[in-house]
Amino acid sequence: MNAASLNIYCSEHDKVYCYGAGLYGRTVRVYLAEHGIDIEGFIVSDEIESGRMILEKKVYSVTDYLKPSIQKTGMIISVSDKYRKEVLKILHEYGITDYFCMDEELFLDVEKNCEYKNRYYYKNNITVFCYHRVADLPMDTWKLAVKPELFEQQVEYIKKNYTLIRSDDDWSRTSGKTAAIITFDDGYEDIYRNALPILEKYEAPATVFVCTGNLDTEQEFWWDELERIVFSSNREFYDLSVSGKDYRIRGSNNRVETCYYLHPLLKQMDYRERRELLLKWKAETRQLIVRDYCRSMNKSQIQELSESPLITIGGHTVTHSCLAFESYEQQEWEIEQSKKEIEDIIGTEIEVFSYPFGQKEDFTFDTIKIANRAGYKKIFAAFPGMSGADFNNGLIPRVNIGQELELNSSIRLLRRFETEYGD
Repeated sequence: MNAASLNIYCSEHDKVYCYGAGLYGRTVRVYLAEHGIDIEGFIVSDEIESGRMILEKKVYSVTDYLKPSIQKTGMIISVSDKYRKEVLKILHEYGITDYFCMDEELFLDVEKNCEYKNRYYYKNNITVFCYHRVADLPMDTWKLAVKPELFEQQVEYIKKNYTLIRSDDDWSRTSGKTAAIITFDDGYEDIYRNALPILEKYEAPATVFVCTGNLDTEQEFWWDELERIVFSSNREFYDLSVSGKDYRIRGSNNRVETCYYLHPLLKQMDYRERRELLLKWKAETRQLIVRDYCRSMNKSQIQELSESPLITIGGHTVTHSCLAFESYEQQEWEIEQSKKEIEDIIGTEIEVFSYPFGQKEDFTFDTIKIANRAGYKKIFAAFPGMSGADFNNGLIPRVNIGQELELNSSIRLLRRFETEYGD
């Protein structure tokens, strides 16, 4: 069974509904629309969801489907393996036999053939973009950098297709607009050198979340130090201890693989323990070279950024450690100290913050409480999703298109995010 068989089923019916309004159902709706097939709506098991609009189509309950006005139509079961048996059981109980059941393989084929050409209206209408670096790097193990040429294309596209707002704006004023916010994490120097001129060219506002631990130093972020050590070393083993557990890691011929194996182990460490280990490894491998392209901004550059009418400065901790692994007191220090340091540099209060790493497992409810108490009015994560005027502070999602290699794939990924998370 492939995507073509789905098209054939739809062509045999005057009306077609999708059972399932999650990722599978939404993707099917987009795919069919691109092939000239307009579904009537979505079917869901939960009566409470009935009446909602998703991707500009109404959501119906199963009992709605049984009403005479929409009988004798086709139904596409577009749910994951987890829910498929349950849905089939419900349809059997209602005596519904005319349906087309998708499996995982077919869904992947449908998704592969989606071009995501169309845009739909969403109530949660704010897309927050998450970038890290704008540079053409000789080495980018962590896939953090977007080349300046592509970044300019992305900014031009965002400027033309969204209403750009600031992270510290009143989001309640965005009702009815398709809004976007551009953000950068960490505070690499290339944001000042490469990103700022492009933002100024297109008059695009942006927020830079600054990690303060390396300001006015040649110190690299700890993951960049790890990359430098691994790629310059011929050592056979790496010894480390995390939370009392000892590891001996064999150096791989695939050094990228070694970096990705070591990264989560170092991420769990207290920053002092991690610093000590990296210094030990650097000494053993005689790593004294400073890579200019991995520098953080200095204080003067941050101050100059803050004076731009386009730039909002936000907090991003001191050491870029994973807050979920830190004690309450350590989290307080990371969040409050970095806020104080930035405010001393730019001479004004900062009101926005983003978590290091930013996935749901990288912070806790205590983290949110501490950041709120520190005075942050908007607190950003990095898991994918869309936001709106009624944002959940501490759980503001962002989308990352900075890993794409060309504009068309960037747009496709963005449309895919909107399809999955738009409401």
